[in-house]
Amino acid sequence: MSNNQRPDIKGPRFRKNVITTLNNDMFKEFLSKYPKYEGLDYQDFKEIIMHHSEEVWKTVVNTRDGVKLPEHLGMLFGATCINDGNKHKTYYSYHNNDGAVVRKNWESDGALAKIFYTNYTQKGTMKDYSMWGFTPIRQFKRTFSAEFKNNWKTYVTIGRLDNVSALISNRTKPFVYTEYKDDISTYNEFEF
Repeated sequence: MSNNQRPDIKGPRFRKNVITTLNNDMFKEFLSKYPKYEGLDYQDFKEIIMHHSEEVWKTVVNTRDGVKLPEHLGMLFGATCINDGNKHKTYYSYHNNDGAVVRKNWESDGALAKIFYTNYTQKGTMKDYSMWGFTPIRQFKRTFSAEFKNNWKTYVTIGRLDNVSALISNRTKPFVYTEYKDDISTYNEFEF
């Protein structure tokens, strides 16, 4: 048994200030760049972008090799990762000073579901490519997790110490990216 400190339930809380790119400033920039959409309001603008993003992540969930994002932003794909056997604490074991409980993932024979974003192949075309990141939304993670339990063998398998960029560059069979809306590189969600 390990000697654990219990959390201070009445202690101060820290909430990180989150700045998103989908805001009124982006909407004003869009209207100044494309004046023909002057009649579009912010809610419709936001709904169009959210619908496009949803279609992209649904394509990632349903395909093996993922999606190549437009405007040379990188690649997004789901993968199967082998569990390294780390012991993770559950809420119950943490508060009762029990030992760590190992999560076995019986539905997928111990494999873990991971969503990967990489812009390794876009090095020459992207300024500051190392500063870009990706955080999936909750619906994406939950949908991928539910689909992973049923079809976990269909996704690309990545070892614990494997480098994603090496997987892409050393792959004998290239990734076959599913193109969204015929050709995702030329697709414009504002051209109806």
